[in-house]
Amino acid sequence: MNADLSELQNWLAPLLHALAPAQRRQLAAQVARAVRQQTQRTMRAQTSPEGQPWEKRRAELLAASGPRAALRQRAARGPMMRRLALARNLKMQATPDEAVVAFVGRVQRIAAVHQWGLSDRVSSRNRVMHTYAARPMLGISPEMTDIIRAAVLDHLQKALQKE
Repeated sequence: MNADLSELQNWLAPLLHALAPAQRRQLAAQVARAVRQQTQRTMRAQTSPEGQPWEKRRAELLAASGPRAALRQRAARGPMMRRLALARNLKMQATPDEAVVAFVGRVQRIAAVHQWGLSDRVSSRNRVMHTYAARPMLGISPEMTDIIRAAVLDHLQKALQKE
């Protein structure tokens, strides 16, 4: 994966130096939008950026989360982290030098726990701790590299047509 990323960086560097800062910011926004959309698609599909399916939730963990376990178990039938995939939680930021897609606010901690497979409390109401399975949501896959390349080429093609 690092080889693909460094290859993409080497390919992009001379192209980006030829653009004005305003054009680089527009390109960064376009790339960030494409990356966020792809990330949302993989999250809805319950897979990592590389296409590996996430580990399923455990029923006993849901039962340990509080007195309304039956309600939680019914809610658990839906896809995991569906709210994390919303645009209000998965923000993008673009500057002439970078494009950033990240979780923000209160959901940032939840996303980090699941991204890396860390330990956290099951519920804010009790002290039951659990080590969650790693369910990667953010990352650069070969498919994401192709999406970034396509966004850059599309932007450059439009910029050349304007001139």
